[in-house]
Amino acid sequence: MTWYALWSLVAGLAVYSTHVFFVFARVFQGMGPALTLPNGLAILGQSYSPGQRKNISFSWFADPPPLAPLPVSCSAAYLRWLVVVDLLEPGHCDGRRRSLRRLDHPPLPVQPERNRSLRKKLEGLDIPGGLTGVTALLLFNFAWNQAVVAGWQQPYVYVCLILGVHFGAAFFCIEVYLAKAPILPLAAFNSDIAFVFACTATGWACFGIWVFYIGQVALNISGTTAVQMAAWFTPVIPSGLISALAVGKLVGKVPASWIMVVGQVAYLVGSILAAARPPHTIYWTYYFFSVFIITVGMDTSFPAAAMIFYALAFTGVQGHFRTRATCVVFE
Repeated sequence: MTWYALWSLVAGLAVYSTHVFFVFARVFQGMGPALTLPNGLAILGQSYSPGQRKNISFSWFADPPPLAPLPVSCSAAYLRWLVVVDLLEPGHCDGRRRSLRRLDHPPLPVQPERNRSLRKKLEGLDIPGGLTGVTALLLFNFAWNQAVVAGWQQPYVYVCLILGVHFGAAFFCIEVYLAKAPILPLAAFNSDIAFVFACTATGWACFGIWVFYIGQVALNISGTTAVQMAAWFTPVIPSGLISALAVGKLVGKVPASWIMVVGQVAYLVGSILAAARPPHTIYWTYYFFSVFIITVGMDTSFPAAAMIFYALAFTGVQGHFRTRATCVVFE
């Protein structure tokens, strides 16, 4: 949380610097959520025994993400929005941290090995796997994004893509054959977990694309002001609260897999409404229903995926493999 707050402050103050510095700060800022999300889920998972209270805790954990467009839209109108948004984020997360501190932390099922040698610690970090995996993702992502701007005819674009594929192959070779404590424990994954992961990844990607483009169309084509757009996003509050509460009540009576199906359908319908919306139509048609429905997708699919994954990953997977599998899937 300290790391997240520090780099949020730096990212906010980057409005007085350059775009490159802002991107640099955002990269380091992202490490904070990458640590807090799986740890928050782990604390909730260990703090409650299976039952309705645990289901409700996972459901409410999924409620805040759809609220993100509200401060972004509102503060973009008259203030330096980078400062406002990035200073609001640590405050929101601080509230989550305080609430989690109130939970009793039971002893971990697997106690860490003490007095390990430096070699053992380095093996546990799986540095070769981490370096090759991150490098592969960076090169692959850069190539596909840069191709839109520069075109595939540029040599550096397809060279980066080829290098990314090779680093990816090296990463999987290290994880399967060389690493003693792989950062991606493939033994912890099966077809069910892979399917849940794919559904969760595509759903969140869909939501991110939806937020970007529905805002761009409203601001740059429809002529909507940022304050108006913030008001247009207010349905996420009742929709998110109702969805989170409904999931907590329904799990146990309705299979989590069916709840996840509802979430995936909501992502699809909300995106179709946003894509089909005429730029100058009134708010109470496409835009309103798109915002309301896609929030249902976020607040139903995520807690359902969390419950399904815990049920699958905690069966037959022990020790650090289980812990790392949880972190990888939810990141």
